[in-house]
Amino acid sequence: MGLTLFVFSLLPYLTTFVAENFYVFFPQFLYGLSFIVTAILSKIISVFLKESDPGNVALQMALEKDYIFLITIVLVVIGMIIGYLAYPPAVIISCLISIIVIWIVPKAH
Repeated sequence: MGLTLFVFSLLPYLTTFVAENFYVFFPQFLYGLSFIVTAILSKIISVFLKESDPGNVALQMALEKDYIFLITIVLVVIGMIIGYLAYPPAVIISCLISIIVIWIVPKAH
């Protein structure tokens, strides 16, 4: 849990770093990497929560849609590839799209 808070605490600094170096790949890469690490850590926390209270049906149902973490990772990796090869701000665009997907996909049943 502490590692997740550490990664979250880096986001304001990484946002400033990206804003000051918008067309440079390295700041974009670090920003995207923070999204990937956050998705991985969120998946791990979700697994631990499910295992900690298997009788809690509401918790199990709320955490059963774990494909959102995979979608985030895939979108950001695609953005990183495009950012490395052609257009560095593609990483930020993919991160923003992943945020939109996180809010829209769980509500679409």
